[in-house]
Amino acid sequence: MLGQSSLGVFGETWKNCWSESQVAARCGKCKKPNDERMYFNRIAATKGEKDDFAIARFGKEAERCLKMLDDQLQQSGGPYLLGKNVSIVDVSCFPYAASAYWACIDISDMPQLQAWQKLLHERPSFKTGLSIRFARPAFFGPPWASEEEI
Repeated sequence: MLGQSSLGVFGETWKNCWSESQVAARCGKCKKPNDERMYFNRIAATKGEKDDFAIARFGKEAERCLKMLDDQLQQSGGPYLLGKNVSIVDVSCFPYAASAYWACIDISDMPQLQAWQKLLHERPSFKTGLSIRFARPAFFGPPWASEEEI
């Protein structure tokens, strides 16, 4: 890994950027299995095209990716993905992780991920973003959506 000696006074900044890009890239690669799980579980299945193999395959991959985020939160010391401060990585990974409910992924055994989602849902800037016109609270599930909205 690049160190302070090779980067001079900008060493810490470059190390942080490297960490951000690595976590963001891993989160970006994990978006597709979650999307596929949602499609096969919520759209295709309701149209009579249930594919248990696809649902299970993409579900396992989505769970693996969410577990990776849970592990990253633990390794960073939290409460955010890269440590004590919220970053663009949190912003970019939040929609994917918060949609676990809609993808029918159980995250009850991922306490860091649950705490992180709750923390971000409570941030004023996230609340504003999630209250946009035509917002779909059902996407995020309880407790952020009522039974009627789901």
